[in-house]
Amino acid sequence: MHPKQFLTSLIMLLSILISACQSASATQGVPMLEPTAIPSATSTVESSATTAPTASPVPSQTPTLEPTPTDPVAAMRYDLLSALDSVEWGAVGMSADTENQWRAFAEGKIELPQVETALVESFIAQWETLSPLLEEKLSPSSAKPAPRLREFEDTQGETRRLSSVAIYIIDEKATAEEGSERLFLVAHNKAGQAVGLTLSARIEGLEQQPSADGRYVEYQEPDNDWIIRADARWLDPASQRQEITKEFLDEMDAAPHYQQNSMYPRYYFNILNISSSFYGLENLTYNQMLLLKDTLSLYNQNNLAELASEVFASGDEVEYVVTRQSHPRAAALALPLGGMPRNGIVLLFTKNLFHNKYSTAAAIAHEATHVWQGQSPGCDEPKRRLQREVGDKTIPNGFYDWGPAELVKAAKLGKIGAYHIGYWVLLKLNQTREAEWTKQVIQTGTAGGESLINCQ
Repeated sequence: MHPKQFLTSLIMLLSILISACQSASATQGVPMLEPTAIPSATSTVESSATTAPTASPVPSQTPTLEPTPTDPVAAMRYDLLSALDSVEWGAVGMSADTENQWRAFAEGKIELPQVETALVESFIAQWETLSPLLEEKLSPSSAKPAPRLREFEDTQGETRRLSSVAIYIIDEKATAEEGSERLFLVAHNKAGQAVGLTLSARIEGLEQQPSADGRYVEYQEPDNDWIIRADARWLDPASQRQEITKEFLDEMDAAPHYQQNSMYPRYYFNILNISSSFYGLENLTYNQMLLLKDTLSLYNQNNLAELASEVFASGDEVEYVVTRQSHPRAAALALPLGGMPRNGIVLLFTKNLFHNKYSTAAAIAHEATHVWQGQSPGCDEPKRRLQREVGDKTIPNGFYDWGPAELVKAAKLGKIGAYHIGYWVLLKLNQTREAEWTKQVIQTGTAGGESLINCQ
């Protein structure tokens, strides 16, 4: 008899006597799926209520049954007590006052004001994200991870109150060797799910601390605000788009444990309107980091702020990769990858990146234009390639007075080229000499006596 017919007969004959044993019999032979050790685009983070160890270093009255979802306060108390009673908790370092108050709330002895319950919810969400990652394969495997917690306070009048809490993971081994905390970065996949931990890079002259929400590692100057913050990106080798970024990073000698686990530091600058992610910043010296920051900050001067949101788009549409590979002339070079919205990779060559911050700012805008234009037609269509660079070789009337929105629209429609965008940036930055040279390139389609299009 077919298994399905057999099961149907059992249900008809014994419907009032179904037992757990029969249910097990009905499902016998169905294979169990084991979680993969490699982060995947569909992997999810399990709740710490089921994955976190239940042994408790502190005696408490932990509920034996999980509350129903219809009672959110009871569920919050349960989740909080589960975190406080986990075996990892002893190393976290919450202040005694906060822990005593939160434990009393978790055990139902007191109520908390709404402002503080929001902090409890944030704490639980962070714990349920990070706790399962402690059990995953680490990068590097020799690291010794340990959770820590930092409490952030602000002042209202003469009263100081808890404003946020951040859970973060340190490598105890590296921290002991280096004399200051070395933090792990949380790696995310394309969907934004946390899939692993990879050790952050030390950057000369900058100290590490967690961000107030616990999502990032912030790099700051001593007694100053942060310059860059980082998380990590798991680059899926099965994705052609992500594999290209990975190849660039591996070619510039990314750390072995980044390459092995395909989890790479992803950086963001603390600069208004600069939202793109940057890779490879750990390869810069402290002075180079400051020079690059100073260059990017030019986009918040002289009416360039609106253009910045296009050049440095948020998300992963445009990624900037710093490389020590040399280029004979360029400070930047784009790899347009098409798509909608248009996306691509812009390489920043350290050999030429720091010669002149104004020309570098214009070069970055030039290369971003190629990303907006989409994939290059190649050498089969030299006229179209030249058009992408210089349009129809004219400067439109009133061009200097164009706004960023008009500028970007014209570039996307092919009415102007990438050199027009660089020319406009140089004019706004009052770099008249170099702007005049760029104008001649636009009008002739040549640079240094040679055609801009050379496919030989």
